Amino acid sequence: METEITEIEKDLIIDKDNLDFECLDQPRRFFKWAKKMALQSKEMKRAKRNIAVVRAEVASLVRNEPKLFGLEKVTDAAVVAIIDQHKKVKEAEELFIEVTYEFDIFEAAKWAMTDRKTSIEGLIKLYNEGYFSRVNTDSVGKEALASMADEATQDQKENLKKIMTRRKSL
Repeated sequence: METEITEIEKDLIIDKDNLDFECLDQPRRFFKWAKKMALQSKEMKRAKRNIAVVRAEVASLVRNEPKLFGLEKVTDAAVVAIIDQHKKVKEAEELFIEVTYEFDIFEAAKWAMTDRKTSIEGLIKLYNEGYFSRVNTDSVGKEALASMADEATQDQKENLKKIMTRRKSL
């Protein structure tokens, strides 16, 4: 199951520099995990049915061979107590718990893929609004940028003066 979780985490990564690819690939990723969830749902139903079958087999065995289980008299309460403690029943219930856990993981992956889609849409909106083309700086950075802009403006003014002086001399 650890491999599956790692694979889910890998599928959740969004490359913000390739949003077109991410948009096109999103349905495939969603379907991949929805399909795994559906297959696991089928396994969960089989495991649940198996519990009922094993319980019925153990109940039949207890009723047909009560002495094997140390019973003198077969009562419903005694049969239920033996069924609940029987090794095969416990194994079937443990299998159901494991299968249900895996189903829950796949369901979480499916929901995470839905959230991934929403995140991609949000990134596209930010991209369209120019978010990724802006320079985000603190106050010191803004001052440095302003100083650089002032220097560049001053250099341009000096270059323009030189050009104008040359033109006047011609």
